[in-house]
Amino acid sequence: MAEVPMTYLEKASIQAKGKRVWPQSSELDLFKTDQQGLYVARGRLRLAIVVSHSCELDDKPDVRRVLIAPISPLSQVEDADARTRILERKRRAFMPLPGVPGIGDHYADLRCITYVDRKLITESRRKSSMTDEGVVALQAQLIAYLTRLDPDLVAGALAAGMARQNDAD
Repeated sequence: MAEVPMTYLEKASIQAKGKRVWPQSSELDLFKTDQQGLYVARGRLRLAIVVSHSCELDDKPDVRRVLIAPISPLSQVEDADARTRILERKRRAFMPLPGVPGIGDHYADLRCITYVDRKLITESRRKSSMTDEGVVALQAQLIAYLTRLDPDLVAGALAAGMARQNDAD
């Protein structure tokens, strides 16, 4: 997230006391190659679930952006009723991720879907992978969140469609 007020930086860095630094600038100075500029931002590193189709990671090395949604421990939801509603998929904006190997019960916040540079998503950073049932559950939750349809009905239709497609392949 950009700091407020915005603090712009020059494109060219300099060496100062053995470190690479970017002097401040009065305006955003864009790179001609991608129309991006440098500015001061802050953030935190978070675990995330990849929302893009797996082929975006595995089969298409030229893909530059991957959609992700941040995940949080379910234990951070203080209200027990709210936790139950998430696990029962009654909160369409939150995808339950129970029993994730190595990290436990989490949930994805679909309201915060964003993209990151594909280069940040490496095999070494992967904590776990979704089962086919997990993929169907994620697809159903995304459709339910975006359309307000019942996620259980959507999941049934998606599972049947996936089975027909697998039979055809």
